Amino acid sequence: MCAARAVSGAIVLALAALGVGASAAVATDADATLLRRVPPSFRSTCRADEQVKAPGRVAAVTCKPVKGASGVVYVAFHEAKQASRYYALAHSKLKVPSDTESDCASFYDSESPYRTMAGSVGRVFCSRHRHEHTIAWTDARIVAIATGDDDDSLYTWWAHLVGRTLNPTQRALLAQLPGGIDRASCADNGDASIKCADPMDDVYVVRYTRYEDANALAAAYGSLIAKAGLSSNIAPPDEGSCSYETNWGFVDENGAITQELGRLACYEKGYLPYLLWTQDNGIVLTEAEGGNTGALQAFFHTYATARPPASS
Repeated sequence: MCAARAVSGAIVLALAALGVGASAAVATDADATLLRRVPPSFRSTCRADEQVKAPGRVAAVTCKPVKGASGVVYVAFHEAKQASRYYALAHSKLKVPSDTESDCASFYDSESPYRTMAGSVGRVFCSRHRHEHTIAWTDARIVAIATGDDDDSLYTWWAHLVGRTLNPTQRALLAQLPGGIDRASCADNGDASIKCADPMDDVYVVRYTRYEDANALAAAYGSLIAKAGLSSNIAPPDEGSCSYETNWGFVDENGAITQELGRLACYEKGYLPYLLWTQDNGIVLTEAEGGNTGALQAFFHTYATARPPASS
Protein backbone atom coordinates (compact mmCIF):
# COMPACT_ATOMS: atom_id res chain seq x y z
CA MET A 1 0.00 0.00 0.00
CA CYS A 2 1.80 3.20 -1.00
CA ALA A 3 3.07 5.24 -4.06
CA ALA A 4 3.09 8.25 -6.57
CA ARG A 5 3.27 9.03 -10.30
CA ALA A 6 6.98 9.69 -10.80
CA VAL A 7 7.49 10.82 -7.25
CA SER A 8 5.87 14.19 -6.76
CA GLY A 9 4.82 16.73 -4.14
CA ALA A 10 5.75 16.10 -0.51
CA ILE A 11 6.98 12.58 -1.30
CA VAL A 12 9.49 14.08 -3.73
CA LEU A 13 10.80 16.32 -0.98
CA ALA A 14 11.15 13.40 1.42
CA LEU A 15 12.89 11.18 -1.11
CA ALA A 16 15.05 14.04 -2.35
CA ALA A 17 16.28 14.47 1.21
CA LEU A 18 17.34 10.81 1.02
CA GLY A 19 19.10 11.38 -2.27
CA VAL A 20 16.60 9.66 -4.60
CA GLY A 21 16.74 11.51 -7.92
CA ALA A 22 16.91 11.25 -11.70
CA SER A 23 18.55 8.44 -13.66
CA ALA A 24 21.20 7.91 -16.33
CA ALA A 25 22.48 4.89 -18.27
CA VAL A 26 23.72 1.85 -16.35
CA ALA A 27 27.47 2.27 -16.58
CA THR A 28 29.41 0.63 -13.74
CA ASP A 29 29.98 -2.99 -12.71
CA ALA A 30 28.26 -2.24 -9.40
CA ASP A 31 25.19 -0.92 -11.22
CA ALA A 32 25.16 -4.02 -13.41
CA THR A 33 25.41 -6.29 -10.37
CA LEU A 34 22.50 -4.50 -8.70
CA LEU A 35 20.52 -4.70 -11.93
CA ARG A 36 20.67 -8.51 -11.74
CA ARG A 37 18.72 -8.27 -8.47
CA VAL A 38 15.86 -6.47 -10.23
CA PRO A 39 13.01 -8.75 -11.45
CA PRO A 40 13.35 -9.56 -15.18
CA SER A 41 9.83 -8.30 -15.90
CA PHE A 42 10.97 -4.67 -15.74
CA ARG A 43 14.77 -4.89 -15.63
CA SER A 44 15.06 -3.37 -19.12
CA THR A 45 13.45 -0.13 -17.87
CA CYS A 46 16.19 0.53 -15.27
CA ARG A 47 18.87 3.22 -15.45
CA ALA A 48 21.71 4.11 -13.10
CA ASP A 49 20.79 6.82 -10.59
CA GLU A 50 23.83 8.89 -9.65
CA GLN A 51 21.81 11.32 -7.52
CA VAL A 52 21.30 8.80 -4.72
CA LYS A 53 23.75 9.94 -2.04
CA ALA A 54 24.04 7.96 1.18
CA PRO A 55 26.84 6.62 3.41
CA GLY A 56 27.99 3.24 2.13
CA ARG A 57 26.13 3.49 -1.17
CA VAL A 58 27.54 1.15 -3.84
CA ALA A 59 25.04 1.53 -6.68
CA ALA A 60 21.52 2.71 -7.46
CA VAL A 61 19.09 2.16 -10.31
CA THR A 62 15.68 3.65 -11.06
CA CYS A 63 13.10 1.49 -12.85
CA LYS A 64 9.56 1.82 -14.20
CA PRO A 65 7.46 -1.33 -13.69
CA VAL A 66 4.63 -1.85 -16.18
CA LYS A 67 1.96 -2.52 -13.55
CA GLY A 68 1.33 -1.82 -9.87
CA ALA A 69 4.01 0.81 -9.29
CA SER A 70 4.85 4.01 -11.14
CA GLY A 71 8.54 3.77 -10.30
CA VAL A 72 10.99 2.02 -7.99
CA VAL A 73 14.54 2.92 -6.91
CA TYR A 74 16.94 0.15 -5.81
CA VAL A 75 19.95 1.22 -3.72
CA ALA A 76 22.77 -1.20 -2.82
CA PHE A 77 25.12 -0.65 0.14
CA HIS A 78 28.44 -2.10 1.27
CA GLU A 79 26.92 -3.42 4.51
CA ALA A 80 23.48 -4.43 5.70
CA LYS A 81 23.66 -2.01 8.65
CA GLN A 82 24.15 0.89 6.21
CA ALA A 83 21.08 -0.26 4.30
CA SER A 84 19.15 -0.46 7.58
CA ARG A 85 20.09 3.12 8.48
CA TYR A 86 19.01 4.37 5.05
CA TYR A 87 15.70 2.49 5.39
CA ALA A 88 15.12 3.87 8.91
CA LEU A 89 15.75 7.40 7.68
CA ALA A 90 13.29 6.85 4.82
CA HIS A 91 10.39 5.89 7.08
CA SER A 92 11.22 8.53 9.66
CA LYS A 93 11.16 11.19 6.89
CA LEU A 94 7.65 10.04 6.03
CA LYS A 95 6.69 9.95 9.74
CA VAL A 96 6.12 6.19 9.89
CA PRO A 97 7.31 4.75 13.24
CA SER A 98 9.04 1.38 13.61
CA ASP A 99 7.08 -1.81 14.32
CA THR A 100 3.58 -0.33 14.13
CA GLU A 101 0.47 -2.06 15.43
CA SER A 102 -0.74 -2.51 11.86
CA ASP A 103 0.86 -4.01 8.75
CA CYS A 104 0.97 -2.81 5.14
CA ALA A 105 -1.35 -5.69 4.26
CA SER A 106 -4.10 -3.88 6.17
CA PHE A 107 -3.18 -0.20 6.67
CA TYR A 108 -0.89 2.45 5.20
CA ASP A 109 1.61 4.23 7.48
CA SER A 110 2.74 0.83 8.78
CA GLU A 111 6.15 -0.80 9.34
CA SER A 112 6.95 -4.42 10.11
CA PRO A 113 9.07 -7.46 9.27
CA TYR A 114 8.32 -9.55 6.18
CA ARG A 115 9.58 -12.82 4.76
CA THR A 116 9.46 -14.42 1.34
CA MET A 117 8.88 -17.87 -0.15
CA ALA A 118 12.56 -17.85 -1.17
CA GLY A 119 13.55 -17.55 2.51
CA SER A 120 14.55 -13.88 2.59
CA VAL A 121 13.71 -11.78 5.65
CA GLY A 122 13.54 -7.99 5.73
CA ARG A 123 11.56 -4.92 6.80
CA VAL A 124 8.81 -3.13 4.92
CA PHE A 125 6.97 0.15 5.41
CA CYS A 126 4.21 1.90 3.49
CA SER A 127 3.03 5.49 3.63
CA ARG A 128 0.31 7.71 2.21
CA HIS A 129 0.75 11.47 2.06
CA ARG A 130 -2.20 13.28 0.54
CA HIS A 131 -2.74 11.34 -2.70
CA GLU A 132 0.76 9.90 -2.91
CA HIS A 133 1.69 6.38 -1.88
CA THR A 134 5.06 4.82 -1.07
CA ILE A 135 6.28 1.36 -0.14
CA ALA A 136 9.90 0.60 0.79
CA TRP A 137 11.64 -2.58 1.81
CA THR A 138 15.01 -4.04 2.69
CA ASP A 139 16.64 -7.12 1.19
CA ALA A 140 19.98 -7.71 2.91
CA ARG A 141 22.22 -4.86 1.58
CA ILE A 142 19.54 -3.44 -0.73
CA VAL A 143 16.80 -0.90 -0.03
CA ALA A 144 14.03 -0.36 -2.59
CA ILE A 145 11.53 2.51 -2.61
CA ALA A 146 8.49 2.28 -4.91
CA THR A 147 5.71 4.75 -5.63
CA GLY A 148 2.26 4.33 -7.14
CA ASP A 149 -1.30 5.57 -7.40
CA ASP A 150 -3.21 3.30 -5.00
CA ASP A 151 -2.51 1.70 -1.60
CA ASP A 152 -4.00 -1.70 -2.33
CA SER A 153 -2.62 -2.02 -5.87
CA LEU A 154 0.87 -1.03 -4.77
CA TYR A 155 0.88 -3.44 -1.82
CA THR A 156 -0.47 -6.29 -3.96
CA TRP A 157 2.22 -5.58 -6.59
CA TRP A 158 4.96 -5.60 -3.96
CA ALA A 159 3.73 -8.73 -2.12
CA HIS A 160 3.65 -10.64 -5.42
CA LEU A 161 7.02 -9.19 -6.45
CA VAL A 162 8.85 -10.42 -3.33
CA GLY A 163 6.73 -13.53 -2.78
CA ARG A 164 5.62 -12.54 0.72
CA THR A 165 4.57 -15.40 2.97
CA LEU A 166 4.54 -16.64 6.58
CA ASN A 167 6.80 -19.40 7.86
CA PRO A 168 5.33 -22.70 9.16
CA THR A 169 5.35 -21.57 12.81
CA GLN A 170 3.53 -18.36 11.93
CA ARG A 171 1.00 -20.24 9.80
CA ALA A 172 0.35 -22.60 12.70
CA LEU A 173 -0.21 -19.63 15.03
CA LEU A 174 -2.60 -18.11 12.51
CA ALA A 175 -4.58 -21.35 12.28
CA GLN A 176 -4.83 -21.57 16.07
CA LEU A 177 -6.21 -18.06 16.57
CA PRO A 178 -9.53 -17.98 18.39
CA GLY A 179 -12.63 -17.77 16.23
CA GLY A 180 -13.78 -14.16 15.83
CA ILE A 181 -10.34 -12.67 15.17
CA ASP A 182 -10.02 -11.55 11.57
CA ARG A 183 -7.07 -13.45 10.15
CA ALA A 184 -6.82 -10.97 7.27
CA SER A 185 -5.65 -8.36 9.79
CA CYS A 186 -2.76 -10.56 10.95
CA ALA A 187 0.79 -10.50 9.58
CA ASP A 188 4.46 -11.17 10.30
CA ASN A 189 5.83 -10.07 13.67
CA GLY A 190 9.09 -12.03 13.69
CA ASP A 191 10.29 -15.62 13.31
CA ALA A 192 7.74 -17.22 15.64
CA SER A 193 5.27 -14.38 16.07
CA ILE A 194 2.29 -12.74 14.37
CA LYS A 195 0.40 -9.54 15.11
CA CYS A 196 -3.26 -8.72 14.44
CA ALA A 197 -4.54 -5.15 14.16
CA ASP A 198 -7.77 -3.92 15.78
CA PRO A 199 -9.10 -7.31 16.93
CA MET A 200 -11.76 -5.59 19.10
CA ASP A 201 -13.01 -2.07 19.74
CA ASP A 202 -10.33 -0.09 21.63
CA VAL A 203 -7.83 -2.96 21.33
CA TYR A 204 -5.21 -1.70 18.90
CA VAL A 205 -3.04 -4.76 18.41
CA VAL A 206 -2.55 -8.28 19.75
CA ARG A 207 0.68 -10.24 19.29
CA TYR A 208 1.02 -14.01 19.58
CA THR A 209 4.50 -15.52 20.03
CA ARG A 210 5.34 -19.21 20.32
CA TYR A 211 8.38 -20.36 22.33
CA GLU A 212 10.42 -23.54 22.13
CA ASP A 213 9.55 -24.73 25.62
CA ALA A 214 8.04 -23.69 28.96
CA ASN A 215 11.34 -22.35 30.26
CA ALA A 216 11.77 -20.04 27.25
CA LEU A 217 8.18 -18.83 27.63
CA ALA A 218 8.64 -18.15 31.34
CA ALA A 219 11.90 -16.29 30.69
CA ALA A 220 10.30 -14.04 28.03
CA TYR A 221 7.32 -13.29 30.25
CA GLY A 222 9.57 -12.66 33.26
CA SER A 223 11.74 -10.25 31.25
CA LEU A 224 8.71 -8.17 30.26
CA ILE A 225 7.44 -8.11 33.85
CA ALA A 226 10.83 -7.05 35.17
CA LYS A 227 11.10 -4.22 32.62
CA ALA A 228 7.66 -3.02 33.72
CA GLY A 229 8.81 -2.95 37.35
CA LEU A 230 6.20 -5.50 38.45
CA SER A 231 6.64 -8.16 41.11
CA SER A 232 4.95 -11.55 40.99
CA ASN A 233 1.59 -12.31 42.56
CA ILE A 234 0.13 -8.81 42.80
CA ALA A 235 -3.65 -9.09 42.80
CA PRO A 236 -5.71 -6.46 40.94
CA PRO A 237 -6.87 -3.94 43.61
CA ASP A 238 -10.05 -3.16 41.65
CA GLU A 239 -11.79 -3.92 38.34
CA GLY A 240 -10.26 -1.02 36.42
CA SER A 241 -6.69 -1.23 37.64
CA CYS A 242 -3.72 -2.06 35.42
CA SER A 243 -0.84 -2.82 37.76
CA TYR A 244 -0.89 -6.49 38.70
CA GLU A 245 0.61 -9.93 38.05
CA THR A 246 -1.18 -13.16 38.88
CA ASN A 247 -2.11 -16.63 37.67
CA TRP A 248 -5.22 -17.34 35.63
CA GLY A 249 -7.27 -20.33 34.55
CA PHE A 250 -10.65 -21.99 34.81
CA VAL A 251 -12.59 -21.05 37.95
CA ASP A 252 -15.46 -22.52 39.97
CA GLU A 253 -18.66 -20.74 41.04
CA ASN A 254 -16.77 -19.10 43.90
CA GLY A 255 -14.07 -17.68 41.65
CA ALA A 256 -11.37 -20.11 42.79
CA ILE A 257 -9.03 -21.40 40.08
CA THR A 258 -9.65 -25.09 39.44
CA GLN A 259 -7.18 -25.41 36.55
CA GLU A 260 -4.30 -22.99 36.09
CA LEU A 261 -3.57 -22.10 32.47
CA GLY A 262 -0.80 -19.52 32.79
CA ARG A 263 0.26 -16.11 34.11
CA LEU A 264 -1.45 -12.78 33.55
CA ALA A 265 -0.15 -9.22 33.97
CA CYS A 266 -1.29 -5.68 33.27
CA TYR A 267 0.77 -2.51 33.31
CA GLU A 268 1.04 0.79 31.51
CA LYS A 269 3.42 1.02 28.57
CA GLY A 270 3.86 4.68 27.76
CA TYR A 271 0.41 6.14 28.32
CA LEU A 272 -1.54 3.04 27.31
CA PRO A 273 -2.49 -0.13 29.20
CA TYR A 274 -0.71 -3.31 28.18
CA LEU A 275 -2.06 -6.78 28.98
CA LEU A 276 -0.09 -9.98 28.54
CA TRP A 277 -0.62 -13.61 29.44
CA THR A 278 0.96 -16.99 28.94
CA GLN A 279 -0.82 -20.09 27.73
CA ASP A 280 1.36 -22.80 29.16
CA ASN A 281 -0.25 -25.69 27.26
CA GLY A 282 0.48 -24.00 23.91
CA ILE A 283 3.79 -22.34 24.94
CA VAL A 284 2.37 -19.04 23.63
CA LEU A 285 2.73 -15.49 24.97
CA THR A 286 -0.09 -13.11 24.07
CA GLU A 287 0.42 -9.32 24.29
CA ALA A 288 -2.41 -6.84 23.77
CA GLU A 289 -2.35 -3.04 23.67
CA GLY A 290 -5.42 -0.85 23.78
CA GLY A 291 -7.04 2.43 24.67
CA ASN A 292 -8.33 1.40 28.08
CA THR A 293 -8.07 -1.39 30.62
CA GLY A 294 -11.72 -2.39 30.29
CA ALA A 295 -11.33 -3.13 26.59
CA LEU A 296 -8.22 -5.26 27.20
CA GLN A 297 -9.93 -7.19 29.97
CA ALA A 298 -12.95 -7.77 27.73
CA PHE A 299 -10.64 -9.06 25.01
CA PHE A 300 -8.93 -11.40 27.47
CA HIS A 301 -12.22 -12.80 28.80
CA THR A 302 -13.56 -13.26 25.26
CA TYR A 303 -10.53 -14.84 23.59
CA ALA A 304 -8.07 -16.29 26.13
CA THR A 305 -9.75 -19.71 26.21
CA ALA A 306 -11.68 -19.51 22.92
CA ARG A 307 -11.04 -22.20 20.33
CA PRO A 308 -10.15 -21.74 16.66
CA PRO A 309 -13.03 -22.19 14.21
CA ALA A 310 -13.58 -25.76 13.07
CA SER A 311 -12.65 -24.89 9.47
CA SER A 312 -9.08 -23.94 10.44
